[in-house]
Amino acid sequence: LLLLPEFSNCGELRGKHLRYNAATRDYRLTGTVSYTDSNLHLRGEVGNYAGDNASFSHVQFEMLQHPGRGRADTVAMRGADVVELDNVLYTTCPPGSADWELHARRITLHTDTLRGVGHGARLTFKGVTLAYLPWISFPLSSARQSGFLFPIIGSSGSSGATLAVPWYWNIAANQDLTLTPRIMTSRGLQLNSD
Repeated sequence: LLLLPEFSNCGELRGKHLRYNAATRDYRLTGTVSYTDSNLHLRGEVGNYAGDNASFSHVQFEMLQHPGRGRADTVAMRGADVVELDNVLYTTCPPGSADWELHARRITLHTDTLRGVGHGARLTFKGVTLAYLPWISFPLSSARQSGFLFPIIGSSGSSGATLAVPWYWNIAANQDLTLTPRIMTSRGLQLNSD
């Protein structure tokens, strides 16, 4: 058991076997490795800790204060507020019901601003890929935040192919606006607001 004061709320690192390098002040944990702080719980096979950085491999993770869980090939913690996940599956669905999943080459979670950024991502619903997203930004909480919503794609005989990209603006605690520009190949452009 190691207590890590460099991470948020003094993270706790546990492992079956520990190797300490006195010259570099690095720790290497093997076997069943876990890390827990007030925001995050990780469980993996190998963990390394040096200064204010830590890394883990073959990880299952769970966000503790906000919905979010999944697995990743590697997880790197950069100080108290940045978590980088490589080759990751992320979902906010409860355990046993992973209907929506985000598969990504890399996801970076910023626990201080409660935002996540994904690169090379696929959004799936019940195993069916709905969209490929080279870049995506998403909230780590249920708080209202301004930004683009998922696009709406469709077609009809009178409008042709249609694409609408809603943008949500969180003006104040009791005010918001959704602007939805829509392009229809047979009719032209339209702007809706709500």
